[in-house]
Amino acid sequence: MGARAHRRDVDAAVDAARRGAVQMFRQYAAIHQSMADEEGGDVPGVRTRVVREPVGVVRAIIPWNGLVAAAAFKLGPALAAGCTVVLKPAPEGPLTSYLLAEAIEAAGLP
Repeated sequence: MGARAHRRDVDAAVDAARRGAVQMFRQYAAIHQSMADEEGGDVPGVRTRVVREPVGVVRAIIPWNGLVAAAAFKLGPALAAGCTVVLKPAPEGPLTSYLLAEAIEAAGLP
């Protein structure tokens, strides 16, 4: 009975982490979609344009605790900005990051 209860607790924690990561990615995607290029300006006869471009490569080092949440917290804004991400997971949990990368690839992100 104890092992089954423990397994239910672990499954619940994993499910909560997955839902939290998905929500975080959705939140960053919504922020990205709301930030369109801007045109206009305050000076008559002068046209200005603000274009948002990636700034470079993002290095994300993920701790051993909270792998999925920490990865989503770092990957979300970087990917929304169009940056390349180099993710270095903790040696205790590389499989989680590998599965997350597969899920991102399956979602169609480059």
